[in-house]
Amino acid sequence: KKLVDEINGMGMKFGLWFEPEMVCPISKLYEAHPDWCLHIEGRTRSTARRQLIGNLIDLNQSDTIEFKKIPGIGSAIARMIVGYRKQLGGFYKVEQLQDIHLPVDKLCTWFSVEEGGTLRMNLNKTEIERLKAHPYINFYQAKAIVEYRRKKGKIQNLDQLKLYEEFSEKDLERISPYVCFE
Repeated sequence: KKLVDEINGMGMKFGLWFEPEMVCPISKLYEAHPDWCLHIEGRTRSTARRQLIGNLIDLNQSDTIEFKKIPGIGSAIARMIVGYRKQLGGFYKVEQLQDIHLPVDKLCTWFSVEEGGTLRMNLNKTEIERLKAHPYINFYQAKAIVEYRRKKGKIQNLDQLKLYEEFSEKDLERISPYVCFE
């Protein structure tokens, strides 16, 4: 009590102090009190050790070492992200992490995806084995693409595949960033 009175007598107060780099943006503390973090309106929040929103990691450019800097991501998850990126040919949106059962709502504050970061397969030249190896194209869809080419010639756009029962609108939307026709 005496120490508290002495400190208060000097015009100082007791309380909790959080360094900006100690508050994780996916924590309950930050969700409840984002105003407790240092911030100047109109400027990016100060960060250190990637602990506040502002330092986004590009899903297509980062390696496992970068991914492991994010709370909740260890070696296994980092390898899983890199492996899935390789299978896909790159990410076109952060929400694709749901495909490998990662909590996108918690991780989206850490990641970004630059436009045009995907590898494209030429639907007029790619063989069935390579087509079906893509996570968004199953065997029947790959077979339909090859059959279309054999029967009707070159594919000019994805609309030509809409008539096939193997493809839904969602399927065509998902594969569009990964295909080309020339």
